[in-house]
Amino acid sequence: DDNMHSTLTGFDMLVLRVIHALPVGITRQEAAARLPGILARLNPQGERPLPGRTGMARPDDDIDRREGLVHYALGRSRAAQDPAAAQAAFAAAREHFGRSPLTAIHRAHAEMQLAAYALAAGDPDRVLSLTGEAIPTAEAHGNAALLATLLLLRAEAFEAMGRGADAAALRLDGIGWARYGFGRGEAVNARLREVQALNPWRMARSMAG
Repeated sequence: DDNMHSTLTGFDMLVLRVIHALPVGITRQEAAARLPGILARLNPQGERPLPGRTGMARPDDDIDRREGLVHYALGRSRAAQDPAAAQAAFAAAREHFGRSPLTAIHRAHAEMQLAAYALAAGDPDRVLSLTGEAIPTAEAHGNAALLATLLLLRAEAFEAMGRGADAAALRLDGIGWARYGFGRGEAVNARLREVQALNPWRMARSMAG
C-alpha cells in the first residue's frame, strides 16, 4: 500500500461523488457503461490531457515507486535503533521517489523525515531547504497532516536561527493545519511537542535558563 494521504484528497472526493451518482442495485456492466458519462460530467478536465503529459506511467515509474517504498519502510524500521542507517534509507527513498511526478507526495514524506533529522542535528539551513521543497507538494495534494509537520519543522528551524517572529507565524499556520490533519487536540499537541523536542536549541535554552 503506497497511499501517503492521511485525509480525503480531491480524488477521494471525486470517487465518492461518482459512487453517489450511480443508481443502487445496478450490475457491474451497467455501472461500467455509465461511468464515462458520469466522469465527463463530474470531472470535465479529465477529458483533456495535460500539456506535455501522455497520462501513461513508464515501467520504470513502478520500479522506482516500489524501491522507494522499500527504502522508506526500512528507514521507519531503523529510526530508533540506527539513525544513520535510517537517514541513508530515507535519502535513497527520496531519490527514487523524485524520479517520477507520480510519487511527488512520497518524496515529500521522505523529505519530512530527513528534515526532522536535520533539525535534531542542529542544521536549520537544511531543514529550510528540505521543507521548502516539500511544502508546495503537500499543499498541492491536500495532505494536511504532512503540511502541518513540515510547517512546524520549518518554524523550529527559524527559532534556532533567532527568527522568532517568522517561527511564531509558521507555528500558528502549522497548528491550524494540524487541527485538520490530526483532528483531536491532544494529537495536535503531541505532534507539536514531538517536533519541538527535536530542536537542540530549545534544550540549550532550557539548560541555560
